[in-house]
Amino acid sequence: MNALKPSLRVWTSLLFWILCLYLHGQPYTSQTIVRTQNGQSNDKAGYEVAVFGNYLAIGIPFDDDLGPSSGSAEVFLREQEGTWTFQQRLVAFDGQPVDKFGSSIAMWKGYLAVGSQKDDIDEVYDQGSIYLYKRGVATDTSLLLLKKIIAEDGEAKDRIGRRLAFGHDLLLVGSPGDDPYGDQSGSIYVFQRDEGGADNWGFTEKITAPYGAPHDKFGEFFAVSGDYLIVSAEGYDYQDTNDRGIAFVYKLGLNEKGKWGYLQELAGANIVGSAEFGQSVAMFGDHAVIGARYDNEIASKAGAAFVFRRQP
Repeated sequence: MNALKPSLRVWTSLLFWILCLYLHGQPYTSQTIVRTQNGQSNDKAGYEVAVFGNYLAIGIPFDDDLGPSSGSAEVFLREQEGTWTFQQRLVAFDGQPVDKFGSSIAMWKGYLAVGSQKDDIDEVYDQGSIYLYKRGVATDTSLLLLKKIIAEDGEAKDRIGRRLAFGHDLLLVGSPGDDPYGDQSGSIYVFQRDEGGADNWGFTEKITAPYGAPHDKFGEFFAVSGDYLIVSAEGYDYQDTNDRGIAFVYKLGLNEKGKWGYLQELAGANIVGSAEFGQSVAMFGDHAVIGARYDNEIASKAGAAFVFRRQP
């Protein structure tokens, strides 16, 4: 069944980075600082970042080009000598104040997805949307808008596009404000590259928690690695503890080809208090790391990271 099992609990940043080096190989060294072209006070450039190959994208959701917090994103190319060169600045073609375009970023091959989680769709407040760009349509380096992705069943305050990730030829889109189990219980929309036509990125399914409640915020944080997906619900009330948090593991093709099937829950061992287990999620290979920023075991809100390893 390839279940994930608890492997290690990490309390300090030092131990966490030792673990990362163990999993990923040689240590990283500081190389350069990438700054945006027209930075202004409170732009918060770097709110979200993504890298794929030699390209880097930086989200700037509080940029004011199209009004306060309308947002933007900038793309950089790594040159042979290791420097990062500005390539392109992106804003929503229909951007409005407080859309927060750039509040999420994901890259895969020649594609760049940018979330605009507070975009109002047909006057539906904070429904959210995703702008999908593709490189190589007109030139080898420029990104052109391929389509704007909107959920047909979106509602007010869904915040569709709060989190983004590519997996295979799928785009996963978090909607932590969706209401399958009540207000802000959350969901994830899945779009496939050639669904409905070549490069159409059509909707294929909607992932929800196997059980849930209002304010769980399923889909606020998730990670994809290979055929596995982990989605957290840091607002989940577990064993009568408010906001204790939980996470759910899904496997692509588990029950149906091309669909995500629920595999197991991850609850974390010996969590103390309203830890918000699942406030961050990362995966690499057979390992998963889930953050619990308010874990109280060693001190009030000291926090912890829980490491899981998938068993054969």
